Amino acid sequence: TMLAALQYISRKPLKILAAVGILAVGSIAAEGGLTVLPFMLIAHLTYGKPRLRDVWCLALSAVLLLVSFAPYDTLAETLSMLAFNSDFLFILVLPILHLYNGQRGTTGKFGKYFFYVFYPAHLWLLALAAYWVS
Repeated sequence: TMLAALQYISRKPLKILAAVGILAVGSIAAEGGLTVLPFMLIAHLTYGKPRLRDVWCLALSAVLLLVSFAPYDTLAETLSMLAFNSDFLFILVLPILHLYNGQRGTTGKFGKYFFYVFYPAHLWLLALAAYWVS
């Protein structure tokens, strides 16, 4: 709805004000918070310009790192904090975005239901790995 709302606003100052307002309010209520909505806006505004998208994503990642970084007494505690506040690591999705060729993926039964199994299974495996490590 954020992107749809911005398409109906023609005056640039009003569009910028609306984008900032939607991001501020939406980041509080949306899953993914401060990462997902700005990333969606960047991806939409830089469609067809992958280098510009990458630069903006790098800038957003740097801002998220600066906002979440707090030095602790030991390196281990600092790394633990960064692992907990890891929003800045969304930058790791960029190589995967470069693999997208603009075409729709497979539409067979396997492709349709694969992620219904994969997504909960990978979360379950990550939970088991965390249990075994601790």
